Amino acid sequence: MKANGKLDQARIKTNENRVIFHRMADTFSYMEIEDIVISCGTCYEMLSDYHLEDVFRGAKLIDINEFIAREGLYSLSIRDSLIYHEPCHTPMKFMGYQKTFSKLFNTKPIAVPNCCGEGGTLALSTPDISNTLRERKETNIRIAVKKKNVVVLTTCPSCVQGLCKIQDSVKVTGKSVVVYLAEQCLGKHWKKEFIKEIRTQGFDRYIY
Repeated sequence: MKANGKLDQARIKTNENRVIFHRMADTFSYMEIEDIVISCGTCYEMLSDYHLEDVFRGAKLIDINEFIAREGLYSLSIRDSLIYHEPCHTPMKFMGYQKTFSKLFNTKPIAVPNCCGEGGTLALSTPDISNTLRERKETNIRIAVKKKNVVVLTTCPSCVQGLCKIQDSVKVTGKSVVVYLAEQCLGKHWKKEFIKEIRTQGFDRYIY
């Protein structure tokens, strides 16, 4: 809404969501919530306007990759070159991608510059501009990596979608950094195993 210029609607939705967050804070008041973990840069920027540090008493927003790196939950050594696309709205606000990659994968990635052209509703509202940006991105990837099939890591769900549209002179598979990490550390079937475990062990439901 905010990106589309519908500021009044965005403010209404922000206030509605803040009410829900306050209810959550009351429900979990017995917990010490230190971090609010997100996996989307655009969500990070929008949630920054919610002042959640006041709702959850000092808790701070943090990208899931930086959270894993900071806590040392998973790490491994990758010998292959990792290709990285920095989103226009990057959620890595504390360590940055180089330090995060160093802690997670013991390597620094090859960063391919410029926008992927997806940009939330950009691809829908102005496809001509989006396609031009995507073509430039394709050229940059082709220059950086001398391969026909390339996996490009990123921290934005929208960018994953945009990168996967590059299928001409180079075929790109966009993938979230944390998904790649899960595949490497937990196996390619990590998602199915996680869902199976949740269904077996159950989970708590809260109504606000």
